[in-house]
Amino acid sequence: MSKLDPKTAYRLVHDGNARLIDIREPQEWHQTGVARGATLLPQTQLDRCLGELERRPSILVCRSGNRSEQVRRELEARGIRVWEVEGGLLAWIEAGLPLSHPIAAERC
Repeated sequence: MSKLDPKTAYRLVHDGNARLIDIREPQEWHQTGVARGATLLPQTQLDRCLGELERRPSILVCRSGNRSEQVRRELEARGIRVWEVEGGLLAWIEAGLPLSHPIAAERC
């Protein structure tokens, strides 16, 4: 299963079993906030972190799930197994899961 409902994704991240990666662009992070515990890594910068994605279970999140699905498929074509939050941050918010304020993009 490559899609996770927001509560399952939150539980995996909260328990330390996966890393949540917000692939939206910085201006989007500031508009809505970010899922608490998310690593902030824009889609445009993912290529520089492929090694890290291979080493640690990762869950992708975007606004609605469209970009994360596209990126997940691209990564899987390269042999990198990742999951995505079904419905994106909108579903995360609808599920009542915690948000935080963004600081800056992460470094790998």
